[in-house]
Amino acid sequence: MCLRRQENIRRAPRIKLSTIHGSKGGEADNVMLLTDLTRKADVSYWSQRDEERRVFYVGMTRARNTLNIVRSQTDREFTEAF
Repeated sequence: MCLRRQENIRRAPRIKLSTIHGSKGGEADNVMLLTDLTRKADVSYWSQRDEERRVFYVGMTRARNTLNIVRSQTDREFTEAF
């Protein structure tokens, strides 16, 4: 698509993909937060809820303007975001 739109792929990317842990300390104008949990995170969520809440808090507070939260299509989801 980039080539078809004749975009310069050598410029800085307009979209940055990151994990919540990787975004710690950073900010972005717009953030899309996926609420899917891995098996390991799901197990951790049920045994250490405050830890997982802190992780999602970090993700939610990275947005300067717009925060979009995307629901999971599985049964492993951080439901407290809704």
